[in-house]
Amino acid sequence: MAAPRSTLDAAPCPGYHRRMTPSNDPDDPVIARLAVPMWRRVVGMAVLALLVVLLARLAWTESSTGRQAGLILAMLGGGFLLLGLWRATAGAVLLRASGRLETSGGRVLALPDEIASVETGAFAVRPSNGFMLRLRSTRRGPGWAPGLWWRLGRRLGVGGLADAAEVKAMASALKARLSASGSDPRE
Repeated sequence: MAAPRSTLDAAPCPGYHRRMTPSNDPDDPVIARLAVPMWRRVVGMAVLALLVVLLARLAWTESSTGRQAGLILAMLGGGFLLLGLWRATAGAVLLRASGRLETSGGRVLALPDEIASVETGAFAVRPSNGFMLRLRSTRRGPGWAPGLWWRLGRRLGVGGLADAAEVKAMASALKARLSASGSDPRE
């Protein structure tokens, strides 16, 4: 006979999404997945760590006693950025068959009726290897997952450290979905 389950078994930590959540709904399959490969995560971390070390060295050689406290704070901030980059790039951005764009943790980035256009041009304000969505509303507020996506106002940038082929496939799927719904993807 199996032991009864406690309420702690349901969700051992806030980010735990193993059971039925919006991120693994069988009625709404994933049609495009954007994840950051491990080697890009490591290179991104190394570049950011190098930048923190160079800024720390610059502050140390040009410092007085008051600036050394600022240096310590700057290094702590750099450490938090490194931790944020590592955690954010562990997840993925998913495009569902329904048109919902979400993270692998279940956070909804945009619903299909919120997307006004998809911009992939060279002069679009977008992440490297990425695309930008113009949204119809700002109800979700600003957000940022370093190296993966950002949202500010009516703009949602997706890309960064992700693979260019995956990003292009997701952008094409979104454009096709907007064209099929009657909206101009470059509105």
